[in-house]
Amino acid sequence: MAQQFFKNDYGFSFARTDLNAEVLVGQETAHDSIAWLDLDGDGHIDLIAITTQQGEEEDTDHELVALQIPTGKALWRALNGEVSQKVAVVDGVVIVSASNSNTLRGLNPSNGEQLWSLDLDDQLEGREMFDDDEVAAAITGRGAWAVFQCTDETAHVIEAKTGKLVKSVKGRLEHNWLTVPGLACFVVEEDDHKEKFIAWDIASQKAIFETTNDTAPAMGNEVFALLERDYRNDQTVVRVFDLNTLEETKTVVAATEQGKSLSQGREEYARQGALLLPGGHLIVGKSGEGEIAVLEMGTGPAKEPQAKKGFFSKLFGGGGGGGKKATARIVSPPKEGYGFEAFAIAGDSVAVAYRKTQGTEKIILVGYDKNTMEQRWVVENLGGRRTEVCLLSTGNALVVPKSQRPEDHHWHEGNQQSWWHINPADGSKVTEYPVAEIQCVEVHGKYFCAFAATYGSCLPVAYDTESRERVL
Repeated sequence: MAQQFFKNDYGFSFARTDLNAEVLVGQETAHDSIAWLDLDGDGHIDLIAITTQQGEEEDTDHELVALQIPTGKALWRALNGEVSQKVAVVDGVVIVSASNSNTLRGLNPSNGEQLWSLDLDDQLEGREMFDDDEVAAAITGRGAWAVFQCTDETAHVIEAKTGKLVKSVKGRLEHNWLTVPGLACFVVEEDDHKEKFIAWDIASQKAIFETTNDTAPAMGNEVFALLERDYRNDQTVVRVFDLNTLEETKTVVAATEQGKSLSQGREEYARQGALLLPGGHLIVGKSGEGEIAVLEMGTGPAKEPQAKKGFFSKLFGGGGGGGKKATARIVSPPKEGYGFEAFAIAGDSVAVAYRKTQGTEKIILVGYDKNTMEQRWVVENLGGRRTEVCLLSTGNALVVPKSQRPEDHHWHEGNQQSWWHINPADGSKVTEYPVAEIQCVEVHGKYFCAFAATYGSCLPVAYDTESRERVL
Protein backbone atom coordinates (compact mmCIF):
# COMPACT_ATOMS: atom_id res chain seq x y z
CA MET A 1 0.00 0.00 0.00
CA ALA A 2 1.38 3.42 -0.96
CA GLN A 3 2.31 5.79 1.84
CA GLN A 4 0.10 8.78 2.51
CA PHE A 5 1.66 12.11 3.42
CA PHE A 6 0.60 15.30 5.16
CA LYS A 7 2.39 18.65 5.57
CA ASN A 8 3.32 20.50 8.74
CA ASP A 9 3.06 24.28 9.22
CA TYR A 10 6.32 24.81 7.31
CA GLY A 11 5.21 22.72 4.35
CA PHE A 12 7.42 19.67 5.02
CA SER A 13 5.80 16.30 4.25
CA PHE A 14 5.52 13.50 6.80
CA ALA A 15 4.18 9.96 6.34
CA ARG A 16 0.90 9.02 8.00
CA THR A 17 1.35 6.18 10.50
CA ASP A 18 -0.55 4.48 13.34
CA LEU A 19 1.16 6.67 15.94
CA ASN A 20 -1.80 9.03 16.31
CA ALA A 21 0.63 11.18 18.26
CA GLU A 22 4.02 12.82 17.94
CA VAL A 23 7.30 11.52 19.28
CA LEU A 24 8.38 13.02 22.57
CA VAL A 25 11.51 15.06 21.92
CA GLY A 26 13.39 18.03 23.30
CA GLN A 27 16.84 19.37 24.01
CA GLU A 28 17.45 16.66 26.63
CA THR A 29 15.64 13.77 24.96
CA ALA A 30 16.01 14.01 21.18
CA HIS A 31 18.12 10.89 20.59
CA ASP A 32 16.79 9.19 23.71
CA SER A 33 13.14 9.04 22.61
CA ILE A 34 13.71 7.02 19.43
CA ALA A 35 15.37 3.64 18.77
CA TRP A 36 15.77 1.93 15.39
CA LEU A 37 15.77 -1.86 14.88
CA ASP A 38 14.51 -4.48 12.42
CA LEU A 39 11.63 -5.75 14.57
CA ASP A 40 9.98 -8.23 12.21
CA GLY A 41 13.04 -9.69 10.46
CA ASP A 42 12.14 -8.43 6.99
CA GLY A 43 15.56 -6.79 6.51
CA HIS A 44 14.05 -3.32 6.88
CA ILE A 45 14.69 -0.92 9.75
CA ASP A 46 11.74 -0.24 12.07
CA LEU A 47 11.04 2.35 14.76
CA ILE A 48 10.50 2.20 18.51
CA ALA A 49 9.41 5.57 19.88
CA ILE A 50 8.17 7.22 23.05
CA THR A 51 5.10 9.16 21.94
CA THR A 52 3.13 11.98 23.50
CA GLN A 53 -0.55 12.84 22.96
CA GLN A 54 -0.41 16.43 24.19
CA GLY A 55 3.30 17.25 24.16
CA GLU A 56 3.49 17.02 27.96
CA GLU A 57 6.54 16.11 30.06
CA GLU A 58 4.55 13.92 32.51
CA ASP A 59 4.71 10.14 32.13
CA THR A 60 0.90 9.92 32.16
CA ASP A 61 0.93 11.37 28.62
CA HIS A 62 3.51 8.90 27.27
CA GLU A 63 3.39 5.54 25.50
CA LEU A 64 5.98 3.26 23.91
CA VAL A 65 5.07 2.32 20.32
CA ALA A 66 6.80 -0.04 17.87
CA LEU A 67 6.21 1.03 14.27
CA GLN A 68 6.78 -1.02 11.13
CA ILE A 69 8.52 0.75 8.25
CA PRO A 70 7.51 1.52 5.55
CA THR A 71 3.83 0.69 6.20
CA GLY A 72 3.56 2.83 9.34
CA LYS A 73 1.63 0.06 11.13
CA ALA A 74 1.89 -0.16 14.94
CA LEU A 75 3.31 -3.61 15.80
CA TRP A 76 2.78 -3.23 19.55
CA ARG A 77 2.21 -0.66 22.30
CA ALA A 78 3.47 -0.76 25.89
CA LEU A 79 3.72 1.11 29.21
CA ASN A 80 0.91 3.57 28.49
CA GLY A 81 1.04 6.33 31.11
CA GLU A 82 4.17 4.86 32.69
CA VAL A 83 7.08 5.16 30.23
CA SER A 84 9.38 8.17 30.72
CA GLN A 85 11.65 9.80 28.13
CA LYS A 86 14.53 7.44 27.35
CA VAL A 87 14.75 4.26 25.29
CA ALA A 88 17.55 2.22 23.69
CA VAL A 89 18.08 -1.21 22.15
CA VAL A 90 21.00 -3.11 23.70
CA ASP A 91 21.91 -6.74 22.90
CA GLY A 92 18.46 -7.36 21.43
CA VAL A 93 16.55 -5.92 24.41
CA VAL A 94 14.52 -2.71 24.48
CA ILE A 95 15.63 -0.85 27.63
CA VAL A 96 13.33 1.99 28.61
CA SER A 97 12.97 4.37 31.55
CA ALA A 98 9.73 4.41 33.53
CA SER A 99 8.21 5.92 36.69
CA ASN A 100 9.73 9.37 36.09
CA SER A 101 13.07 7.79 35.14
CA ASN A 102 13.45 6.08 38.53
CA THR A 103 13.07 2.60 36.99
CA LEU A 104 14.52 0.76 34.02
CA ARG A 105 12.54 -1.95 32.23
CA GLY A 106 13.75 -4.50 29.69
CA LEU A 107 11.24 -5.43 26.97
CA ASN A 108 11.06 -8.04 24.23
CA PRO A 109 11.39 -6.09 20.93
CA SER A 110 9.11 -8.54 19.11
CA ASN A 111 6.03 -7.97 21.24
CA GLY A 112 6.80 -5.38 23.95
CA GLU A 113 6.46 -7.86 26.83
CA GLN A 114 8.47 -7.06 29.96
CA LEU A 115 11.56 -9.21 30.61
CA TRP A 116 12.89 -7.50 33.73
CA SER A 117 12.63 -4.39 35.90
CA LEU A 118 15.29 -2.53 37.88
CA ASP A 119 14.61 0.20 40.46
CA LEU A 120 17.27 2.96 40.54
CA ASP A 121 18.53 4.79 43.61
CA ASP A 122 18.12 8.05 41.72
CA GLN A 123 16.76 9.30 38.40
CA LEU A 124 18.36 8.34 35.11
CA GLU A 125 20.20 11.38 33.83
CA GLY A 126 19.57 13.00 30.47
CA ARG A 127 21.75 15.58 28.74
CA GLU A 128 21.34 18.17 26.04
CA MET A 129 21.77 16.29 22.80
CA PHE A 130 22.52 18.98 20.23
CA ASP A 131 24.56 21.50 22.20
CA ASP A 132 27.59 19.22 22.47
CA ASP A 133 28.40 16.47 20.00
CA GLU A 134 30.37 14.58 22.64
CA VAL A 135 27.21 13.71 24.54
CA ALA A 136 25.80 10.23 23.91
CA ALA A 137 22.36 8.79 24.56
CA ALA A 138 21.38 8.30 28.21
CA ILE A 139 21.32 4.49 27.84
CA THR A 140 24.23 3.24 25.74
CA GLY A 141 25.12 -0.30 24.65
CA ARG A 142 28.45 -1.97 25.29
CA GLY A 143 27.92 -5.35 23.64
CA ALA A 144 26.08 -7.49 26.19
CA TRP A 145 25.88 -4.62 28.67
CA ALA A 146 24.29 -1.18 28.98
CA VAL A 147 25.82 1.83 30.74
CA PHE A 148 24.03 4.88 32.13
CA GLN A 149 24.42 7.82 34.49
CA CYS A 150 22.16 8.90 37.35
CA THR A 151 21.58 12.41 38.69
CA ASP A 152 23.32 11.60 42.00
CA GLU A 153 26.63 11.48 40.06
CA THR A 154 26.85 7.71 39.97
CA ALA A 155 27.55 5.63 36.86
CA HIS A 156 26.28 2.07 36.34
CA VAL A 157 26.69 -1.02 34.17
CA ILE A 158 23.93 -3.62 33.79
CA GLU A 159 23.56 -6.87 31.87
CA ALA A 160 21.10 -6.12 29.06
CA LYS A 161 19.44 -9.56 28.91
CA THR A 162 18.66 -9.76 32.65
CA GLY A 163 18.87 -6.22 34.07
CA LYS A 164 21.44 -7.47 36.60
CA LEU A 165 23.58 -4.67 38.07
CA VAL A 166 27.21 -5.45 37.26
CA LYS A 167 29.08 -2.35 38.44
CA SER A 168 28.37 1.00 40.09
CA VAL A 169 30.86 3.85 40.39
CA LYS A 170 30.75 7.10 42.33
CA GLY A 171 31.74 9.27 39.40
CA ARG A 172 30.69 9.89 35.83
CA LEU A 173 30.77 8.10 32.51
CA GLU A 174 33.47 9.44 30.22
CA HIS A 175 33.50 9.46 26.41
CA ASN A 176 30.17 7.65 26.57
CA TRP A 177 29.75 7.72 22.77
CA LEU A 178 32.81 5.40 22.45
CA THR A 179 30.79 2.20 22.02
CA VAL A 180 33.54 -0.39 22.40
CA PRO A 181 31.86 -3.72 23.32
CA GLY A 182 32.70 -4.69 26.89
CA LEU A 183 34.39 -1.38 27.78
CA ALA A 184 33.12 1.28 30.18
CA CYS A 185 35.08 4.48 30.83
CA PHE A 186 34.68 6.38 34.11
CA VAL A 187 36.12 9.43 35.82
CA VAL A 188 36.32 9.24 39.62
CA GLU A 189 37.68 11.69 42.17
CA GLU A 190 40.72 10.61 44.19
CA ASP A 191 41.32 11.45 47.87
CA ASP A 192 43.59 14.32 46.81
CA HIS A 193 40.73 15.71 44.66
CA LYS A 194 42.47 14.69 41.46
CA GLU A 195 40.31 13.07 38.81
CA LYS A 196 41.27 9.59 37.62
CA PHE A 197 40.27 8.21 34.23
CA ILE A 198 39.54 4.46 34.28
CA ALA A 199 38.98 2.23 31.24
CA TRP A 200 37.14 -0.80 32.64
CA ASP A 201 36.88 -4.29 31.10
CA ILE A 202 33.34 -5.28 32.11
CA ALA A 203 33.67 -9.04 31.51
CA SER A 204 36.91 -9.49 33.48
CA GLN A 205 35.99 -6.81 36.05
CA LYS A 206 39.36 -5.08 35.85
CA ALA A 207 40.87 -1.85 34.59
CA ILE A 208 42.84 -2.09 31.36
CA PHE A 209 44.17 1.45 31.83
CA GLU A 210 43.94 4.28 34.36
CA THR A 211 45.59 7.67 34.73
CA THR A 212 45.14 11.11 36.27
CA ASN A 213 46.27 12.69 33.00
CA ASP A 214 43.86 13.94 30.34
CA THR A 215 42.80 11.08 28.07
CA ALA A 216 41.06 11.07 24.70
CA PRO A 217 39.94 8.05 22.62
CA ALA A 218 40.20 7.26 18.92
CA MET A 219 38.11 4.63 17.13
CA GLY A 220 39.39 2.35 14.39
CA ASN A 221 38.12 -0.70 12.50
CA GLU A 222 39.39 -3.61 14.62
CA VAL A 223 41.21 -1.44 17.16
CA PHE A 224 40.77 1.65 19.30
CA ALA A 225 43.28 3.91 21.03
CA LEU A 226 43.57 5.93 24.22
CA LEU A 227 45.65 9.11 23.91
CA GLU A 228 47.20 10.09 27.24
CA ARG A 229 48.69 13.56 27.63
CA ASP A 230 51.87 12.99 29.64
CA TYR A 231 52.48 16.43 31.14
CA ARG A 232 55.58 15.38 33.10
CA ASN A 233 57.46 14.44 29.92
CA ASP A 234 55.61 16.90 27.69
CA GLN A 235 54.37 14.33 25.19
CA THR A 236 51.41 12.16 24.28
CA VAL A 237 51.37 8.38 24.63
CA VAL A 238 49.08 6.54 22.20
CA ARG A 239 47.98 3.12 23.46
CA VAL A 240 46.28 0.88 20.88
CA PHE A 241 43.91 -1.90 22.00
CA ASP A 242 42.29 -4.82 20.19
CA LEU A 243 38.57 -4.10 19.82
CA ASN A 244 37.56 -7.70 20.56
CA THR A 245 39.94 -8.75 23.36
CA LEU A 246 40.59 -5.27 24.86
CA GLU A 247 44.27 -6.22 25.06
CA GLU A 248 46.91 -3.55 24.43
CA THR A 249 48.70 -4.22 21.14
CA LYS A 250 50.92 -1.18 20.59
CA THR A 251 52.25 1.90 22.41
CA VAL A 252 53.58 4.91 20.54
CA VAL A 253 55.08 8.10 21.93
CA ALA A 254 53.83 10.88 19.67
CA ALA A 255 55.69 13.95 18.48
CA THR A 256 54.96 16.36 15.61
CA GLU A 257 56.79 18.25 12.96
CA GLN A 258 56.99 22.01 13.50
CA GLY A 259 56.85 21.48 17.26
CA LYS A 260 53.07 21.77 17.28
CA SER A 261 50.58 19.86 19.40
CA LEU A 262 46.85 19.45 19.93
CA SER A 263 44.72 20.00 23.02
CA GLN A 264 42.69 16.85 23.68
CA GLY A 265 41.74 17.34 27.32
CA ARG A 266 38.50 16.00 28.74
CA GLU A 267 36.78 19.37 28.72
CA GLU A 268 37.62 20.12 25.10
CA TYR A 269 37.31 16.76 23.43
CA ALA A 270 34.70 16.21 20.71
CA ARG A 271 33.50 12.81 19.49
CA GLN A 272 35.01 13.15 16.04
CA GLY A 273 38.34 14.54 17.17
CA ALA A 274 40.53 11.47 16.59
CA LEU A 275 40.39 8.47 14.27
CA LEU A 276 42.51 5.36 13.63
CA LEU A 277 42.81 4.39 9.97
CA PRO A 278 43.31 0.87 8.52
CA GLY A 279 46.68 1.84 7.05
CA GLY A 280 48.14 2.59 10.48
CA HIS A 281 47.59 6.35 10.61
CA LEU A 282 46.14 8.24 13.54
CA ILE A 283 44.50 11.56 12.63
CA VAL A 284 43.73 14.13 15.31
CA GLY A 285 41.89 17.44 15.21
CA LYS A 286 40.31 19.94 17.56
CA SER A 287 36.91 21.47 16.81
CA GLY A 288 37.15 25.12 15.79
CA GLU A 289 40.90 25.07 15.16
CA GLY A 290 42.62 25.04 11.80
CA GLU A 291 44.96 22.12 11.29
CA ILE A 292 44.82 18.38 11.80
CA ALA A 293 47.74 16.11 12.71
CA VAL A 294 48.44 12.86 10.83
CA LEU A 295 50.51 10.38 12.82
CA GLU A 296 52.11 7.39 11.09
CA MET A 297 52.02 4.80 13.85
CA GLY A 298 54.70 2.58 12.31
CA THR A 299 57.49 5.16 11.96
CA GLY A 300 60.80 4.93 13.78
CA PRO A 301 62.85 7.47 15.77
CA ALA A 302 62.05 11.09 15.10
CA LYS A 303 64.17 14.17 15.40
CA GLU A 304 63.42 16.44 18.32
CA PRO A 305 60.64 18.91 17.45
CA GLN A 306 61.17 22.61 17.63
CA ALA A 307 59.94 24.70 20.53
CA LYS A 308 56.24 24.19 21.22
CA LYS A 309 53.83 26.91 20.14
CA GLY A 310 50.32 27.61 18.98
CA PHE A 311 47.46 25.21 18.37
CA PHE A 312 49.29 21.92 18.93
CA SER A 313 51.00 22.96 22.16
CA LYS A 314 49.05 20.66 24.50
CA LEU A 315 48.96 17.20 22.97
CA PHE A 316 52.11 16.31 21.06
CA GLY A 317 55.14 17.51 22.98
CA GLY A 318 58.82 17.51 22.31
CA GLY A 319 61.05 17.15 25.30
CA GLY A 320 61.98 14.42 27.75
CA GLY A 321 60.73 10.94 28.32
CA GLY A 322 63.19 9.09 26.11
CA GLY A 323 62.20 6.26 23.78
CA LYS A 324 61.24 6.38 20.13
CA LYS A 325 58.74 8.86 18.81
CA ALA A 326 56.39 8.65 15.85
CA THR A 327 56.29 11.96 14.02
CA ALA A 328 53.02 13.48 12.87
CA ARG A 329 52.68 15.81 9.92
CA ILE A 330 50.39 18.81 9.95
CA VAL A 331 47.60 19.17 7.36
CA SER A 332 46.10 22.63 6.87
CA PRO A 333 42.51 23.48 5.82
CA PRO A 334 41.91 24.06 2.09
CA LYS A 335 41.12 27.75 2.74
CA GLU A 336 42.05 30.38 5.29
CA GLY A 337 39.33 31.18 7.80
CA TYR A 338 38.22 27.55 8.19
CA GLY A 339 38.84 25.18 11.11
CA PHE A 340 38.59 21.44 11.62
CA GLU A 341 35.16 20.16 12.66
CA ALA A 342 34.78 16.39 12.07
CA PHE A 343 36.19 13.18 10.57
CA ALA A 344 34.37 10.27 8.91
CA ILE A 345 35.39 7.17 6.93
CA ALA A 346 33.39 5.97 3.92
CA GLY A 347 34.58 3.64 1.19
CA ASP A 348 38.29 4.27 0.54
CA SER A 349 38.19 7.87 1.72
CA VAL A 350 38.58 9.79 4.94
CA ALA A 351 36.36 12.88 4.86
CA VAL A 352 37.30 15.93 6.91
CA ALA A 353 34.77 18.70 7.49
CA TYR A 354 36.15 22.22 7.97
CA ARG A 355 33.83 24.94 9.26
CA LYS A 356 34.09 28.67 8.54
CA THR A 357 35.20 30.20 11.82
CA GLN A 358 33.54 33.61 11.42
CA GLY A 359 30.49 35.04 9.66
CA THR A 360 27.94 32.97 7.74
CA GLU A 361 28.15 29.30 8.61
CA LYS A 362 29.72 27.27 5.82
CA ILE A 363 31.28 23.81 5.58
CA ILE A 364 34.03 22.58 3.24
CA LEU A 365 34.35 18.81 2.89
CA VAL A 366 37.72 17.36 1.87
CA GLY A 367 38.28 13.73 0.88
CA TYR A 368 41.63 12.05 1.57
CA ASP A 369 42.87 8.60 0.59
CA LYS A 370 42.48 6.53 3.78
CA ASN A 371 45.80 4.73 3.23
CA THR A 372 48.04 7.69 2.37
CA MET A 373 46.03 10.71 3.61
CA GLU A 374 46.67 12.41 0.26
CA GLN A 375 43.93 14.82 -0.82
CA ARG A 376 41.51 13.44 -3.44
CA TRP A 377 38.62 15.94 -3.73
CA VAL A 378 36.97 19.04 -2.23
CA VAL A 379 33.29 20.05 -1.91
CA GLU A 380 32.49 23.65 -0.95
CA ASN A 381 29.49 25.77 0.10
CA LEU A 382 27.88 23.21 2.39
CA GLY A 383 26.51 23.77 5.89
CA GLY A 384 23.63 25.57 7.55
CA ARG A 385 22.56 27.17 10.80
CA ARG A 386 23.16 25.29 14.06
CA THR A 387 25.02 22.35 12.53
CA GLU A 388 26.95 21.07 15.54
CA VAL A 389 26.85 17.67 13.83
CA CYS A 390 27.95 18.33 10.25
CA LEU A 391 29.27 15.02 8.89
CA LEU A 392 27.93 11.46 9.10
CA SER A 393 28.84 8.19 7.39
CA THR A 394 26.92 4.99 6.62
CA GLY A 395 30.16 3.22 5.70
CA ASN A 396 29.55 3.61 1.98
CA ALA A 397 28.01 7.09 1.85
CA LEU A 398 28.87 10.47 3.33
CA VAL A 399 26.03 12.79 4.34
CA VAL A 400 26.53 16.50 5.00
CA PRO A 401 24.03 19.35 5.58
CA LYS A 402 23.09 21.88 2.91
CA SER A 403 20.78 24.78 3.69
CA GLN A 404 19.74 27.28 1.03
CA ARG A 405 19.53 29.95 3.73
CA PRO A 406 22.14 29.22 6.42
CA GLU A 407 20.56 31.73 8.80
CA ASP A 408 17.37 29.60 8.85
CA HIS A 409 17.14 26.05 10.22
CA HIS A 410 13.52 25.15 9.34
CA TRP A 411 12.43 23.64 6.02
CA HIS A 412 10.05 25.78 3.97
CA GLU A 413 9.58 26.59 0.30
CA GLY A 414 12.27 29.28 0.43
CA ASN A 415 14.70 27.07 2.35
CA GLN A 416 14.39 23.53 1.06
CA GLN A 417 17.21 22.29 3.26
CA SER A 418 18.54 18.76 3.05
CA TRP A 419 21.50 16.54 3.77
CA TRP A 420 23.52 15.75 0.65
CA HIS A 421 24.62 12.20 -0.11
CA ILE A 422 28.25 12.52 -1.24
CA ASN A 423 30.11 9.81 -3.18
CA PRO A 424 33.26 9.14 -1.10
CA ALA A 425 35.24 8.13 -4.21
CA ASP A 426 35.15 11.52 -5.96
CA GLY A 427 33.11 13.96 -3.85
CA SER A 428 30.23 14.12 -6.33
CA LYS A 429 26.67 14.68 -5.14
CA VAL A 430 24.61 11.48 -5.49
CA THR A 431 21.27 12.76 -4.20
CA GLU A 432 19.81 14.76 -1.31
CA TYR A 433 17.59 13.92 1.64
CA PRO A 434 15.20 16.74 2.66
CA VAL A 435 14.79 17.26 6.42
CA ALA A 436 12.44 19.41 8.48
CA GLU A 437 15.16 20.42 10.97
CA ILE A 438 18.72 20.30 9.67
CA GLN A 439 20.36 19.47 13.01
CA CYS A 440 18.24 16.59 14.34
CA VAL A 441 19.75 13.64 12.44
CA GLU A 442 21.51 10.33 13.03
CA VAL A 443 22.67 7.25 11.09
CA HIS A 444 21.71 3.62 11.76
CA GLY A 445 23.46 1.23 9.39
CA LYS A 446 22.54 2.24 5.84
CA TYR A 447 19.64 4.41 7.03
CA PHE A 448 19.79 8.18 7.41
CA CYS A 449 17.20 9.21 10.01
CA ALA A 450 15.89 12.66 10.88
CA PHE A 451 13.24 14.34 13.02
CA ALA A 452 12.08 17.87 13.77
CA ALA A 453 12.57 18.91 17.41
CA THR A 454 9.95 21.65 17.33
CA TYR A 455 7.78 22.66 20.30
CA GLY A 456 8.78 19.65 22.38
CA SER A 457 7.70 16.90 19.96
CA CYS A 458 8.43 15.62 16.47
CA LEU A 459 7.72 13.25 13.63
CA PRO A 460 10.48 11.01 12.23
CA VAL A 461 11.80 10.60 8.67
CA ALA A 462 14.07 7.84 7.33
CA TYR A 463 15.97 7.33 4.06
CA ASP A 464 17.66 4.20 2.70
CA THR A 465 21.06 5.41 1.39
CA GLU A 466 21.57 2.28 -0.73
CA SER A 467 18.30 2.46 -2.66
CA ARG A 468 18.34 6.27 -2.18
CA GLU A 469 14.67 6.42 -1.32
CA ARG A 470 12.56 7.63 1.55
CA VAL A 471 11.16 4.75 3.63
CA LEU A 472 9.31 6.76 6.33
